[in-house]
Amino acid sequence: MPHPLYFAALLSLLSVAGMAQVSTDPQPRKVLLEEFTAINCGNCPAGHATAASLVAANTGRVVLMHIHAGSLAVPSGSQPDLRTAWGTALASASGLSFTPQGMVSRKSYNGTTLLGAASWNAATNALLPQNAIVNIGLAVQYDPDTRLLTLDVEHYYTAASAGAPDRLHVVLSEDHITAYQANYGPGGAQQAYDHRYVVRTSLTPNAGDALGNGSQGEGGTNNISITLPMNWNAENVRIVAFVSEANGEVHNVAEAPVETGSNMIEEALEEAGFTLFPNPANDQVDVMLNEQVSGAVLLRDASGRLLHRFIAGPGQRQLLLNVAGFAEGLYLVSDERGRSARLIIQR
Repeated sequence: MPHPLYFAALLSLLSVAGMAQVSTDPQPRKVLLEEFTAINCGNCPAGHATAASLVAANTGRVVLMHIHAGSLAVPSGSQPDLRTAWGTALASASGLSFTPQGMVSRKSYNGTTLLGAASWNAATNALLPQNAIVNIGLAVQYDPDTRLLTLDVEHYYTAASAGAPDRLHVVLSEDHITAYQANYGPGGAQQAYDHRYVVRTSLTPNAGDALGNGSQGEGGTNNISITLPMNWNAENVRIVAFVSEANGEVHNVAEAPVETGSNMIEEALEEAGFTLFPNPANDQVDVMLNEQVSGAVLLRDASGRLLHRFIAGPGQRQLLLNVAGFAEGLYLVSDERGRSARLIIQR
């Protein structure tokens, strides 16, 4: 009998992969933290650490985006330009004057929307006990050959929105961009800093796409597509979708990785190109490859988040994965050709 966590995790994965419609039942509210940062901001790494701790302490409930904006985000020399027109306009509209600062679901806390890092935790905790008034579902299809990303963004109001008409926003972020970062903390400035959750572009206008009247029971689907630029690592690109009042509070947010396409589950039910033993697993898993490969074997959680990359050498036919540190539940093991198999960790 599969562990109960298997079924909960499978439902989550099916929702992300586009094989289930958005829920019509009230769901816990997720919080969006939009952190304004800059590569020449020496105080920003401390802000990054605060935000990362907040995400880690509230698994699956807090979605983080790093928005490079302000005068200290202007690159010099060989520094990369991580700014976007969307982020610059948002920073201007919010009244940003220094970094790091952030907005917690764009909701006022202690009389202000733009908050210093010391207030992020309390502002988040004030929202987490609430149910969302609108649920958001993402169905994702990505073709690695053409780099075409196609999204269906579904929404459903479980309660009326007092601030309607609301707006839908869809943003792409990229994780693990290696570049310069100023740092006033231990270790000083870093030439190869690991930049996380970097906003790359918005697929909707700054004002968002208009939704309906925000009435209870109202729902709909928005279809969006984009061809990803060649210099983005699709493996690290995530979709962030959120519904807000016009120029106001974010009611709910959802995220999904680009490379968890709607056909991933179907492929997992077919020949994966490798076998996993034992499955369910406790602390170690043997991956037996059905053909010689060279590259990475990827381990993702049920939401599609990349957890670890295991490297297979040229001609290697077997890998031993250490999963002792991962919680019970459903995971997805895939190779770089997109073939996938489900793994259950059970103790």
